[in-house]
Amino acid sequence: MLSVKGASSALSRTGSLVGVVNRSITTTAQRFQDYQQVPGASSSNTSTSSLSSSSSSSSKPTTTTTARPKKFTIPASTPYLDKVMPLHFPSRTLREFPSLLEFSDPVLDPPPSSIDRSEPTTRTPYPSTVTYLNDPQHFDRTPPSADSLVLSASSDADEVNSEQYLSTVTPLSAQEVRNLHRHALVLKRVVHMTTKGKDASMYALVVAGNGKGLVGYGEGKDTNASKAGRKAFHAAVKNMDSVDIHSGSDGARTIETQVEAKWGATRVVLRPRPAGFGLRVPPVIHAICRSSGITDLSAAIYGSTNPVNTVKATLQILWGGAAPLGMGDGQGGKMRRNDKGRGMRGRVDIERSRGRRIEEIN
Repeated sequence: MLSVKGASSALSRTGSLVGVVNRSITTTAQRFQDYQQVPGASSSNTSTSSLSSSSSSSSKPTTTTTARPKKFTIPASTPYLDKVMPLHFPSRTLREFPSLLEFSDPVLDPPPSSIDRSEPTTRTPYPSTVTYLNDPQHFDRTPPSADSLVLSASSDADEVNSEQYLSTVTPLSAQEVRNLHRHALVLKRVVHMTTKGKDASMYALVVAGNGKGLVGYGEGKDTNASKAGRKAFHAAVKNMDSVDIHSGSDGARTIETQVEAKWGATRVVLRPRPAGFGLRVPPVIHAICRSSGITDLSAAIYGSTNPVNTVKATLQILWGGAAPLGMGDGQGGKMRRNDKGRGMRGRVDIERSRGRRIEEIN
């Protein structure tokens, strides 16, 4: 049996043990309260309530387990996410990307005068806006007047100022039209036989280009040779299209691969060449290469050397593109002859067809 003295000493030890447990529980609860104040820390109210209830329980000696704090995680809405974080882009990307703060888009950033705002009414409780895009860039240009095209100082009353006319009907400026390459390849007299006799006229074939990837050809007929040449030049400028020129690391400006085309009895073969090779091509193809900006190329003509067929076959290659079979002219008729076939393909098209990337080997 336990004596009174032993019982009193046991009670005193038990009381001291309960006091230590209460102090440890209070310290743990205080730590949890401090942890709740940390941004992003996820704490449970149930653990705190269970600790407070255990501290106010009976003074019996109990064993408590201290909960480990969870890892520091940022929830969905915290001050850390509300703060704008800077985006880091490579300097090359920033140079190529347009500055939207300096240049306004005519469609996305219209002026206030082009916006008609409607306030909500009893019949229409929602506001609305209507934007008018009447910028001349989005619509066809106004045709030039006859007074602006006729040369007052010219002896002929029907002479037309080519620079003013072409700068009005094309996106080119008058200075760009003035700097175009112009090669008159054919100028001859032709005869149209009618029931009343022979109707003679002059025929002209002109190739024009800017030397930077745009080239076109045009044909013109008139009783006057100069007027026929002017008509052909206007048609060539209106007919200009882009050429996919390969710019090599060695400075060569040529085509991607060997291509050929056939027009009538004329077959033209074009072959790429390295830098410094020059233009070792027939005269007609030489004029086309000079107008388009190709500096290194070799070519051969098999069969007929008719310059008209040679020009059409060469540009059928350089203009590239391919039309699906049976597409026609889009209006129920047959496809135009110069739109048939497959032209020159660029590097991207060749890589996609081969399924591999093309690398230059010096």
